[in-house]
Amino acid sequence: MALDLEVAIELLGKGVRSSNAAARTFAQTAYQFDAADYDGATFYFEVVAQNSHASIAYSPVLYDQTNGSDAATASVPANTSPVKRCRGSAFTPPSGMTEYRVKVPQTASLYQLYVFTARIVIVQVDATKTELVFPLCYASYISSVDNQTFDDGVCSKSSTSWGVVYSPFFYRDDLLLSSFASGNPWTVSGTAMNSSGTGTCEVTLWNATHNAQVTDCLLSTSSSTYVFVSDTLAGTETNFTTAHDYVPYYRAQTTGTAAIGRLEIRVKLTDLSKAEVCKRIGGQHNASTALEIPHQRALHTDANWQSGYTVYFEVTGYCMDVGGTPVSTSQTNGDSGAGTPLAPYIDWDNAGNPERHRTDAVTLTDGYTQIAEKQATTNSQNLSAAFLIYVLDDGSSVAGAYMTLRPGMW
Repeated sequence: MALDLEVAIELLGKGVRSSNAAARTFAQTAYQFDAADYDGATFYFEVVAQNSHASIAYSPVLYDQTNGSDAATASVPANTSPVKRCRGSAFTPPSGMTEYRVKVPQTASLYQLYVFTARIVIVQVDATKTELVFPLCYASYISSVDNQTFDDGVCSKSSTSWGVVYSPFFYRDDLLLSSFASGNPWTVSGTAMNSSGTGTCEVTLWNATHNAQVTDCLLSTSSSTYVFVSDTLAGTETNFTTAHDYVPYYRAQTTGTAAIGRLEIRVKLTDLSKAEVCKRIGGQHNASTALEIPHQRALHTDANWQSGYTVYFEVTGYCMDVGGTPVSTSQTNGDSGAGTPLAPYIDWDNAGNPERHRTDAVTLTDGYTQIAEKQATTNSQNLSAAFLIYVLDDGSSVAGAYMTLRPGMW
């Protein structure tokens, strides 16, 4: 069995920006994977960025931390405003487990280059195996940093009690996934640190449906700078089961400030006959005004997907207003600019409580890019993230559209 699909590995939990003093490689963007987990694959580096220089194009870099070399670049044209999606040429990853980080070049003036999204895009043809990636947290869609301290991540805290990371819910649905790889196919990973260098930052996965910690899931580091952390799961741990929602929790231990740079859930599949693929198209936002969110823009290409796929729009958030049509996906024929809203829309059902909503199917246009768009509301609308969810199979399974409401954990 085999599928055509596209996997996006999101490298940023918060945007990054340039310095006029030197190029900067951001430790909070570290991500490790083995290219051998993907077959029939072509790899690309892509950014959504803004370049205010009048004449110079700047190129953010996918930096191979393991081998100490630039793996790929994506050129951002001069005078890029508003933000623009830019994809570099295909690159060939080295063999074995490799750590990648995002490097921003030195610019003529301070903050001339903003990078709000950086992702590795993996296009697979006739794939029999893959590792799917589901982003768990992103800071404000428009935020950016030029440093690597605990203040430059998604969130930080000094409390030794478990607390939730402001995150979209991850809904595990084994009915939409083909055979799991042997061993421990699930991975929770990301970047973390503890400011003291003696205390630790600990991360775990929490079952939001039943308000219970997933057993045997613990990511931990005592590093005083951001490092990549991960833990693997068999998928049968207590409180980790299908048809439930999950969010990350974290805490500081002993002393210091714990900080999260980025988090994700990953799952390895084999004998591919069906899959549920996630694309992030919107970051965190908290306001009542109408707004398009182009900073996490993504491209849809029909040819990259198995025949018969279905796409849904999904958000996690809340608002005191109930009803109306506050959030939708929007698309445009280009890599920047305003879009046209697509039905169906998402209405908030439970005032003031976090919800995960998935619409019925949406129809995307080949070669167009998609963003999240929110309508004006009377009260502030809190959006943690917005996604396109691709459900695909080879004809041997059937996946229908659905919408779920998951109040709860923030």
